[in-house]
Amino acid sequence: MAMTVRPSQLLSVSGSADADDLPIIDAHHHYWDLSLGKHPWLNNAPYPGNRYGDYRGFCVDFMPDDYRRASGRHRIVGNVYMEAEWGDIFGIWILLALGTTAYFMEENGFPIAPMVLGIVLGEIVEQNFMQALISSNGNVLGLFSRPIAAVLGVVTIIVWTVPLMRLAWSRRGRTAPASVTDDGNRGPA
Repeated sequence: MAMTVRPSQLLSVSGSADADDLPIIDAHHHYWDLSLGKHPWLNNAPYPGNRYGDYRGFCVDFMPDDYRRASGRHRIVGNVYMEAEWGDIFGIWILLALGTTAYFMEENGFPIAPMVLGIVLGEIVEQNFMQALISSNGNVLGLFSRPIAAVLGVVTIIVWTVPLMRLAWSRRGRTAPASVTDDGNRGPA
């Protein structure tokens, strides 16, 4: 016999009236809209005996309004919405690649924030850069024609070149350390 669970029953807990007033941070919950087709494990005919058991009762939409109704009189002060087990394997590969890249960057002392900014803002910057080039007929110097743009361009070039110049100067100023010969005297390396 299949058990049916309604959204209003998902978060019901037993306890005293005093416990109902405690502030709660729901550390993990999900929403799903079955019409989007992004949760195949809820859309396809579920079967008993999988890792969740018979979950046919969950095969209904569960959105923020359902969550509010299900939480009833409990005082939810914060929550963490999780999205998992979508039918989109491409997103999982992207997550794996970015997570691996971020791990190796962190392990080797590279900051992760510029990568995140590049991913978030990269497309916007590229579109605006292309629009600026088109409006200046492909002339890169046209990007520096206004005073503020010129100042920002010069600052950007300085920010890019100063670390490279420091590295070059530090390598140029190094001298080979003197080595100690077998007889204890210092000699050229």
